[in-house]
Amino acid sequence: MLNAACIDATCRETIQNYCGPWLEEVVKSDNTTSKETAAVILAKLQASLDNPKEDMKEKMERDQRTSEGLASMFKDMLLKDDDTSKQSSIEGLAYASL
Repeated sequence: MLNAACIDATCRETIQNYCGPWLEEVVKSDNTTSKETAAVILAKLQASLDNPKEDMKEKMERDQRTSEGLASMFKDMLLKDDDTSKQSSIEGLAYASL
């Protein structure tokens, strides 16, 4: 549901505010399916949200750290034989590269 809700800008902001830290914890978990979905959601949020309080240098540094971690995870997902993992990986890579 959170993945689908990322279509709407207001929903993305709300998801970031209320679910962002939880999604980051899910990405660190051992549950592969949940981890993959959470990574795609984080990539969507990162690609679309701007924090007006954050200066450009801080934003670039944060995005770089997050993008590298997510890109590495998406690369690993892409190498799996599971078609769902491959589709999620491609979607995540597309958003992470924006």
